[in-house]
Amino acid sequence: MNHRLTIVTICVVVAIVAVVITGSAFAIVRSMHEGSEVRAQPPPDPKAGLDTTPVPGITPDKSQPGWYVPYLNADRGKPQFVGKLAGIDIRPFDASVPVEDAGGCPPGTAQLRERVGDELNNDPLGIRLGALVKATAPTEHPKALECDGRLVTVDQHFNVLSADGSGTVTGSLKVFRSSVGHRFWLPAPEDRWATAVVAGRQAATLKPVIGTVGTSAVILNDGRGYTAVLGEGVTLQFLQRAAEEIER
Repeated sequence: MNHRLTIVTICVVVAIVAVVITGSAFAIVRSMHEGSEVRAQPPPDPKAGLDTTPVPGITPDKSQPGWYVPYLNADRGKPQFVGKLAGIDIRPFDASVPVEDAGGCPPGTAQLRERVGDELNNDPLGIRLGALVKATAPTEHPKALECDGRLVTVDQHFNVLSADGSGTVTGSLKVFRSSVGHRFWLPAPEDRWATAVVAGRQAATLKPVIGTVGTSAVILNDGRGYTAVLGEGVTLQFLQRAAEEIER
């Protein structure tokens, strides 16, 4: 078993989690309007100046196309946080990371296997949204990495649906669970990171850039591993509820 290849494989998986969910911020950007109404945002005006940043003290006019763009620009221009929050080591992966910390198969593993199927969610590491099952719709089957018959990681992507029962997609949810390691990389500035108690545990939380625009996250230390719940077009409170359901 090539354990260096295993590390690279897992790093790519974790990187994809962050890149896909972050990239969708520009494809499906939504905003919370004074409460619970969520609407798809129109594309920005190409003449609006995509390198602009917010004017201090100005309240954004959310009726204007691309009102959120200056806030995304300002967010991208800030230094990315690297450090430890709530027992989660938030920093990039590289070749120096031990395989266990990368969520891969430990040395001595005889068989590395990738699995796909809904039956994965019957495992203790499975992803079960409980009371939020009607508020979400899976867009894919759960995927897992198995080491000598033991699940090490499970991940799955969901659409978040409107509360009116129409089935309208208002956001997205990505869940990644690992039974080993406490390292996760999600590039974002320090002023969006914080800690909170979720499901009775300390968690690292990442709020959206503004409203529900931009990637948000809740990452819990599960003891031997962690659970990362990432969202687009949703509130941080929604992610906390999702994490609590998964941890039941």
